[in-house]
This record gives sequence, structure tokens and C-alpha cells, in this order.
Amino acid sequence: MNRNVSFATAPLTPVVKWLIIINVVVFVLQLLTRSPRSNGVTGWFELSGDAVLRHWEVWRLLTSAFCHSPAQITHLLFNMLGLWIFGNLVEGVYGAREFLRFYLTAAVVSAVGFLVVELLVTRFAIRQIPAEYGASGAVMAVMMVFLALITMTGSVGLSFLMRGMTSKAFSSGSTTSVMTASPWPSVTQRQRAPAVAVERTA
Repeated sequence: MNRNVSFATAPLTPVVKWLIIINVVVFVLQLLTRSPRSNGVTGWFELSGDAVLRHWEVWRLLTSAFCHSPAQITHLLFNMLGLWIFGNLVEGVYGAREFLRFYLTAAVVSAVGFLVVELLVTRFAIRQIPAEYGASGAVMAVMMVFLALITMTGSVGLSFLMRGMTSKAFSSGSTTSVMTASPWPSVTQRQRAPAVAVERTA
């Protein structure tokens, strides 16, 4: 018996689409506003323990998740690729509102975690950590939710049925649909969530 894993994705979900657009726009602004004398948008948005804890620039806890290294476009590309692949699937299961809430919370929590590490390193290692930016923390959190969804199904062969998809994608083999259990959304949202199909091909 052959068992395979396939993930069928719908077109970009609304929140993922706008998150990618915002990240790209901010990246372009970073490039346009940097100069030898100033980091421009990067300097305003990046996460620095000194700026947050001494000057109370708390917005950096969130804005840093929308900045990426101006010197390395791959930093942006890999984060947006992960957001597109995993965020599209997770938002399709939990809905736009819950996904946005989770994503922004994850971004802030990861920023707080960075500040804690910075304080520890600065105190005990007597070493200054460079300012931080990037969506990696939030994207990694989304990936963890995606893996949790797979674990909850308890199946080897999985295909996530997104909104707007037809049953033609699963015309071969036997397919059993089950609703996913949710770590955080309400019962109403679970009823609207797309099914997770268990696909086994003999």
C-alpha cells in the first residue's frame, strides 16, 4: 500500500495576501530611505532593547516583524515563501480574524523573547546584540500550528481542502473527511473550517 502526502492549496487567503504585500512595501521603503547617515525605515522599525526599554518605543515589538535585511533579499523571500505555504493553509482552517490575531501575537511574543535574550547576553556575556528584524518568529509560529494540525489528524496521508476547492482533487482512492479540532477558534468557526481529508491509495 502506497501512502503519500499531498497539500492542495487555494488561491492566496486574504490575510496572508495583505501580510505579504505589507512586507514587500516596507522592504521597498527600507531600500529607498537608507543612506550612509541614516537607516531610514529600518532604523524606525527594527527591534532594539535600548529603544524599547529605555525610550519606550514599544511599537518596535510589532513593526520589526515587517522589516527584513535590506542587504539580503533572500531574507524577505524565504519568510514570505513560508508565510505563503503554511499561512495559506492555516488561515484556510481557522479563518482570517483568528489567523491575523495569532500572527500578530506571535510576532510580539517572539520580539519579547528576543529582548529577554538580549538582556541576558548583555548582562552575562558583556556583549551587545545587533538590532533584530524579520518575520521569522511569526512565520515559525504558523509552521508550528501547521504541524500541530497534522499531528491532531493522526494520519500519514493528508490533503488540506481549502475554500473553493472541488472534490475532483481526490477522485482516485478512498477519501474520508474529518473536521479538524481547534486549539483556539470558537465552535462556529470550527463549523465553517474546511475539512482535512485522509487519503490512502491502495
